[in-house]
Amino acid sequence: MRRSRLEGVRKNELILRFCEMLSQIKSPNESVEFIKDLLSPAEIEMLAIRLKVAEYLILNWDYQKIRQELKVGFNTIARIKTWLDVSGAGYRKLIERKQKQEKIAKLGEKVVEALDSVDRAIGDSPLSYSWWRRQGGLSQFQNEMAAHWLKTAPSRKQRRFLKVLQEARQKPGLFKKIEQELRVQFEPNLKVKVD
Repeated sequence: MRRSRLEGVRKNELILRFCEMLSQIKSPNESVEFIKDLLSPAEIEMLAIRLKVAEYLILNWDYQKIRQELKVGFNTIARIKTWLDVSGAGYRKLIERKQKQEKIAKLGEKVVEALDSVDRAIGDSPLSYSWWRRQGGLSQFQNEMAAHWLKTAPSRKQRRFLKVLQEARQKPGLFKKIEQELRVQFEPNLKVKVD
């Protein structure tokens, strides 16, 4: 790496300006445009690999597994590990934020899977998701479906449903509202105890 031609305050001003510009990016598409304009394809690949190595290190992958997966050398992995240990706050924040988004997406998939399972079990009736979707009134469908399902579902299914709700407890907005509504309206009908 070459030595900076700029010194002190001027260099810091330019770095701060660059960081401010990064913070103005509003979407993944804007990120792609900006990065393609700023970096060469080789530089983009290098940064993407570094980020993935950092993620794997945070997930406690061993060096050999990372090396095989990403085709990088042990020195590269060790250098990134050192950066993580010494000053990896930026890496960690981005990686943890991405992991949180992935967990939320998986939770959403579980909810959709549960809805599909209920839909298949009860068929095309006013209690099915597809019937209400055609009617255009999903919030009423959700109440009707939850009431019917919680009254009739086997204990094992109720426990699974409650587990999904428990995973959603820490999520804002919709999931908390759904859980509160279900507890207020349907808890007396459950066959299993809610903790």
